[in-house]
Amino acid sequence: MKQLLLWLAVLSLLVVPPFAAGSDLDDLKAFSEKGYKAWNSLDAEAIVSMHLPPGAIVMEADSPFPSVQTKENAIASIKAFF
Repeated sequence: MKQLLLWLAVLSLLVVPPFAAGSDLDDLKAFSEKGYKAWNSLDAEAIVSMHLPPGAIVMEADSPFPSVQTKENAIASIKAFF
């Protein structure tokens, strides 16, 4: 009886987590697809809204000091990149 309970416990630990993580993986796939579509369509506003939280602190390549990046500056930077 103890072996049966042990095997059931082991199987439950191996089988249940993938089913529980399935929804998280679906959310991650949806977010990735949304990001790919935004980058492929060169939509700067969608890229900024997905990847840059308001008031994000960024390090510029030409400055040794961090700065607060605004949404408008980020959109202008991405458009200049394209």
